[in-house]
Amino acid sequence: MGGAHIDFRAKDGLTPLHKAVRAHVHTALLALLSLGASPDYKDRRGLTPLYHTVLIGGDTSCCETLLYHRAKLGLRDENGWDETHQ
Repeated sequence: MGGAHIDFRAKDGLTPLHKAVRAHVHTALLALLSLGASPDYKDRRGLTPLYHTVLIGGDTSCCETLLYHRAKLGLRDENGWDETHQ
């Protein structure tokens, strides 16, 4: 990636991994994980890509892939809710 930081947060606070799961782009998710992106990197609000997958719903393949890559469960948002509440 030409020396770019793979977990860089954009102005909106999201990493490329967050954006891939929010857009349901499974191939981008796989590419980023294979390049070493962290499945547990938090956005500005303290939410992980896994939390975003359940927050927006839809395609479960991104959620399954993150869990396969050992994404941590049980992250709580500002309301005290975790992924299972969503």
